[in-house]
Order: sequence, then structure tokens, then C-alpha cells
Amino acid sequence: MFVDIGIQNFDARALNHSSSEISLFRKKSNAAFNREKLQSFLLGSENVLNAEAIVDACFPEVHADVFLSHAHRDEEDVIKLALSLEKLGLNVFVDSCVWGWADEILRVIDEEFCYKKTSQTFDYDLRNRTTSNVYMILNSALQNMIASTELLLFLQTNNSVKIGEYVKNKTHLSSPWIFSELIFAKLGQRTKRRRVKNYAFESYASDSKQTELNKSFEVAFPNPGSRYELANNELQQWIHQGYEKNISDEFSALTHLDVLYRRAGISSDELSESRLLFPPKH
Repeated sequence: MFVDIGIQNFDARALNHSSSEISLFRKKSNAAFNREKLQSFLLGSENVLNAEAIVDACFPEVHADVFLSHAHRDEEDVIKLALSLEKLGLNVFVDSCVWGWADEILRVIDEEFCYKKTSQTFDYDLRNRTTSNVYMILNSALQNMIASTELLLFLQTNNSVKIGEYVKNKTHLSSPWIFSELIFAKLGQRTKRRRVKNYAFESYASDSKQTELNKSFEVAFPNPGSRYELANNELQQWIHQGYEKNISDEFSALTHLDVLYRRAGISSDELSESRLLFPPKH
């Protein structure tokens, strides 16, 4: 990951996408998970969960430029943003897609291992074990996904950030998933911006759902913050500037991403390296 940016007071009302577009995005995101894959979660004849198979079920060959971290209640607005970013030529990963898969995987596993047919109840201790293991597996996979993307956008709303609700004048997060993502973004290794091999320039080369916690039981997670902050109106202006450019290739999409970085206050030195694998000779 190159950088993380918090979007202050995120609001998607200016992003015009139809309900059918939103529905199609959800369907596309969930298409990879198949309930019939239960057997692939088991190793051999033993009742041992295959962590690699679970990760593969949730992260099937995903290549993303932007990782969107957000509260589950904001999912529809977040999908609108994802659609807008895709329109700019960027590949986007919406983390709530994984929360939904986590719940479905847990249902599949719990029905197989934790359900007592005689009493028609679930074993409490076994369910705690399966839940903690699956969440740890998916949390590690989410961190790998963040590490492989260039940009993490944390979408700050009243649903994701609680201001003064638990401790006066302090902000807290509503979700353990968001907390984990922001902590990893804060502590994870920084990478360079993506570069593209654009054949037009080769002649210049010399060679080569988590389910939200119920109101009766909430946890206040400290807010580690984002490295950079950007106002929502700045994000909206950047998106509409991209529309006007009619971006049609990966190089142009990533170059426009640099415009967002400058708006967020990232220094020119950090953005000085060319996006091209074969930069022109001067």
C-alpha cells in the first residue's frame, strides 16, 4: 500500500448511479462465493479447516487499485463510490463484500460441526472457536489485500466514526474490521505507486456483513486515524474532473489518482517517480 486517506464526512448523494447498477455490483462481488464449496474447506478426512481454501473463496484473483474501508450501514453509498472509481478506470475492492462471505462461511461451517441434532441447538464453545478462527483467517486475508492495493480510502461517516459518544471530545470506531484495517494501514510497509507497461511508450526503452454489533452490545475501538485527510467535496470534485477527462486506459487512471494524492497533501517528492515502466528518454 502506498498511502491511506480518510475522507471526512463522506456523502455519496452527488454520485448518480441507479439501483440496478448497485445490484449488479453486489452480484458481481458475491459471484465467486459458492455455498457448495464446503468440502474444499476441509483437509483430508479429518475435521480440519483449510485456511487457504477459505481465503481463496473470498478473494478469488482480486486485483485492486483502491481498497474502500467503511461501515456496513453505508454499503450502498460506498458501492456508488466504487462504481464512480471504476468509471475512472480504477479497480476497487469493497470490504463489506467479505463481511457477507464471512457470515455465510460461518453458517456453512457451524451447520456441519456445531449443530446438535438431538437438541436442535448449536454448541456454544464450538461456535466460539469456529467464529474466532474464521475471523482471524479473513482478517489476515484483508490485510494482505490492503498491502497489495495502492490506496486505502477510509470513508468517515456517523456510522463509522463516533464523536464524543463514549468519551467526550474523542473519536471512536464502530467496527473491529475498520479498526484492524486502519491499524494495519498505519503500521504496514509502504510500497511504491503502481507502474504500467504502456506499449505506446516501449520505443523509448533501452531494454526489457460483518454483521454490525447489536445496540445492546457495542464496543468502542480507538480511532488510529489516517495518514492523510481529505474533505468529501474535494473527493467529489476530483471524481467529476475524471469524468471530464474521459479516461480510457490504466495509465491515465493512475495518473488521475496522483491528482487525488496532491489534493490530500502528498508531497511532489513522493509522486516524482514515473508511472511508466519504460519512461521516455530526455
